[in-house]
Amino acid sequence: MLIESAWGWRMPSMRAVLETRRKAAAMWVEELEAELERVQVDLVEAEEVLRGRFASL
Repeated sequence: MLIESAWGWRMPSMRAVLETRRKAAAMWVEELEAELERVQVDLVEAEEVLRGRFASL
């Protein structure tokens, strides 16, 4: 949604700007959650390897 300023400039409404930012933030959160899940899986695998090395001592 575009609004016209007193000087005749057309600019997006604050609501549209905030909604765009909200959507971008939500996507970023999804990406970070997916990355966190991958890191947690890697951590579990690394812990298993470490346990196996100590078990063979």
